[in-house]
Amino acid sequence: MKTFKEFNNFIKNDFSLVLSVLEEERKTYWKYFLKNLVLSISAVSIIMLGAQDFVNFLLSITILFVFIFFAYKRYSVYRVHYKEKLIGGIIKFIDNSLSYSPFDYIPESKFLNSNIFNITPDRYSGSDYVSGKIGYTEIEFSLIDAEYKIETTRTDNDGHTHTEEDWYTIFNGFFFIADFNKHFSSQVLLWPDTSKGFLKFLKKKFSFLSGWQVINLEDTEFEKYYIAYGKDQVEARYILSPNLIRRIVDYRKKYNRKIYVSFKDSLMYVGISGNFTFSPPVLRGIKDYQRLKEIYETLSMVISIVDEFNLNTRIWSKQPEFSV
Repeated sequence: MKTFKEFNNFIKNDFSLVLSVLEEERKTYWKYFLKNLVLSISAVSIIMLGAQDFVNFLLSITILFVFIFFAYKRYSVYRVHYKEKLIGGIIKFIDNSLSYSPFDYIPESKFLNSNIFNITPDRYSGSDYVSGKIGYTEIEFSLIDAEYKIETTRTDNDGHTHTEEDWYTIFNGFFFIADFNKHFSSQVLLWPDTSKGFLKFLKKKFSFLSGWQVINLEDTEFEKYYIAYGKDQVEARYILSPNLIRRIVDYRKKYNRKIYVSFKDSLMYVGISGNFTFSPPVLRGIKDYQRLKEIYETLSMVISIVDEFNLNTRIWSKQPEFSV
């Protein structure tokens, strides 16, 4: 991975023109927004002072709707430029082999195939899709927001029935998929769990996963953060080498986030929970170094999984392919 010194040089030199152009676009949008907001409020005030009837009310609502529509349309153009030029540029700086699609995301079928979350989302969306090959390892990741709903039917005092919807988060954060460096046919799931003592014992004894076995890996630090489940004890230990377990624990400690890990179909799935966002600033300047540093650190955290988990080492059955 690139160093912070290299990133600083990139921001100050190679990326300075891009930042300047985007900063001018941000200022132009903000001036446009303020000017049209003042004009809209002034127009609505004049209309409502004239006569507070239904026609004037509709006219006022129409003016505000037109303002919101054009403000959002202008913002959408700015957002596309920001993501393509700034986020895309930082990703290319981290690794030039990666491709970036701002408004695409990991499909729901792949999310479900990981078997990490034992529930089908009722609402599924995402953004900021990245794909490519780092060394020998094919990767893809994006932001994902998956939710499910619970409908509750209630009857009020008048005997009328109402159905209410409550939405709950299944997963919100980065969802990462990589070609794993071992062939396997079984499944393994590392479920984040920081409970202790008897409660941990009960969770292992009464698994919430039907048909899965608890894999005891005899690593006390690993057990502080995870419960391991698998379909096959022998193959689970083949997948979860002591070195990999240590790397997963170190990664979890380094970033201090809830991190889900699954192995299936010779792929590794990693879910990094968190409220990440790459929305463009409006009030805050584009050249805010702290914000740029946060974006770089966030993207590096995900992309570095290849190195952190040592996925490019192909000493087992999956050897790198060389073209002649």
